[in-house]
Formats: sequence, C-alpha cells, structure tokens
Amino acid sequence: MEKKFTIILTDDDEDDRDFFRMAVDSSHTNYNLLLFQDGVALKNYLSANPPVKPDVIFLDINMPLLNGFQCLEFIREIYNPDEVPVVMYTTSRNQADREESARLGANQYLVKPNDIKDLKIAVQQVIEKYKFSA
Repeated sequence: MEKKFTIILTDDDEDDRDFFRMAVDSSHTNYNLLLFQDGVALKNYLSANPPVKPDVIFLDINMPLLNGFQCLEFIREIYNPDEVPVVMYTTSRNQADREESARLGANQYLVKPNDIKDLKIAVQQVIEKYKFSA
C-alpha cells in the first residue's frame, strides 16, 4: 500500500484553509491533510507527536499568537530542511519576508495565488517537488 503523503497547513484564515483543501483534493495524491488555525496549535501538535513526521509544512507568515517565522524557528529545532520541507505560504510580497524566511530555513516561499486554479497548480508543483523525497 502506498504511504500517505502528510501535508500540514497552518493559516489563521478559514477561507484560505478551505481553498487550500480544495487545491490538495485536486492533486490526486494519497495524502493526510492536517489544518491548524494558529502557530500554537501547530507547535502543540509537533511537540506531542514527534514521530508523526509531516512530509511538507505550509506556513502563513501573518498569524496571531505565533507567527510563521516563530513557527519556522520551532520546526527547525526539530527537523532540518532535508527532513521536513517548509513552504512559507503568504500574501506578503515583501523582500524582507523572503530573506527572513530563507535565513530561518524555509525551503520555499509561495505567494498565495488569488485564483483557485492557480492555487491548485502551485500546490501540485510543491507536492510533486517533495513527494519523492518523502
């Protein structure tokens, strides 16, 4: 039986989580999708279940409680970039955010597409990129 590809999205915007779920559903990948509405929930999950290693994590930058950068720092304390890729998934086109993401160990930076079709393509590309290293 094929191993399920585990994808985590942490994003405080419910609509963005719903769009993301639709995009992953269209990927035709055998997956587990875990959705968290804030960084604290993600941190609690990763702290309580270290053996359940995700295959890729998508992080929004602008979230209450723990922002995406703080989450990324925590993730990199547990997993190196080769073990668990992290994609910063944000509306920010700010170069400083891109640089901070890279400095903290993000594997990729993805500006949220405005269109569901573009989102499906972008998510599919990320899944394909990391699926075979899982």
